[in-house]
Amino acid sequence: MKLNRAIAYCRNYDSFTSGEVAAKQVVEKIGKKPDFLLLFASIGHDISLILKGIKSIIADVPICGCTSFGNITHLGHDESSHSIALMGLQSNVINSHPFIFDELEESSQKVGREIASKLNNLKLSESTKQLLFLFPDAKTLNSTSLFQSIEDHYQHKLEIVGGGAANDYLVPHTLQFCNQSITKHGVSGFLMSGDFDYSIGISHGSKAFGKYRCITRACGNTIYEIDEQPALEVVTSLLGLKNLTDISRVQNILGLGGHSKDKGYFQDTFIRAIVSYSETENTIQVSSEMPEGLVFRFTRRNINQVLSTTQYMVDNLLASMKEPENASYFYFNCDGRGSLLFGEETETDIDVLFNIFGKNSGFMGFFAFTEIAPFNGQNICHAYTGVLVGIE
Repeated sequence: MKLNRAIAYCRNYDSFTSGEVAAKQVVEKIGKKPDFLLLFASIGHDISLILKGIKSIIADVPICGCTSFGNITHLGHDESSHSIALMGLQSNVINSHPFIFDELEESSQKVGREIASKLNNLKLSESTKQLLFLFPDAKTLNSTSLFQSIEDHYQHKLEIVGGGAANDYLVPHTLQFCNQSITKHGVSGFLMSGDFDYSIGISHGSKAFGKYRCITRACGNTIYEIDEQPALEVVTSLLGLKNLTDISRVQNILGLGGHSKDKGYFQDTFIRAIVSYSETENTIQVSSEMPEGLVFRFTRRNINQVLSTTQYMVDNLLASMKEPENASYFYFNCDGRGSLLFGEETETDIDVLFNIFGKNSGFMGFFAFTEIAPFNGQNICHAYTGVLVGIE
């Protein structure tokens, strides 16, 4: 096995104890000191205390991660205010290079250049396999600028996966962290490099309805006009203004699906969430840029379709791998695909993973505010989507 991994899952309310307990479990399971640690933690925790708890057991090991809406592992999943998921990785042929940058709110383009500069300093060869994991503050991210800047300034072609740092909707910020550094409006992440293969699966399960529409005026993440009509008026004609007063409800109802004639993706639609709106300007803001001229349809999530497309995604990903039984898996899932969609009792897309992988396979991830994966050869942020990454 090229990559040894161990995963711990803890729902203790004490932040230091959570870090301590999770670190002990990782060391016990992996049988040695890991080379790298990946941490996802609910926003209710004191991140600095979690890190201290981990470091009390595993010192001098790089660590990075972000806050979440909830955590996902093969040991269980939740949308709790106090839970953590910790993964330890160890390999003789695979390296993980963590980093953190702030000021994402001021300039996503500048941060992209800084990430590319750090990666260029690693002086990796063109033949070295690489995969970039990013955990940005989804509330201040301009993903188009960030990804384009990384691609423009990094010397190698690079695919990007990950998820947007999240919270419980009760606090105004998310957190990103790397080693002892913690920031609110930045991006953490790591570059995986070395002798490995990876596969990426994407599934959204949203169903388009109504006629095809066109974005006729937009700037960045703001849509001003749809079919030459004020964007907010078009949306309210579908939902009614009273439903827009609660953004979390809007996110649970409606999305915008851009279409692409993709050759390697079994669904030809990428989803954008409505994250805010302005009554004074009659505009809507979406999770990532949708440029003028883009043809789309409005979408609604469909429970049965989420389950069936998740099954299809996992089956196809496993079929593409050489030794799926020995692989490590990461799952970045939309926060709107948990109890907001399924309720508390019904089967979820994560149960599909449980049924396929079982309780002994290693997968870890979190409920995110946006999901990052390549689509049609382009690195983009998705919404209402599940992204599964297999490393072998």
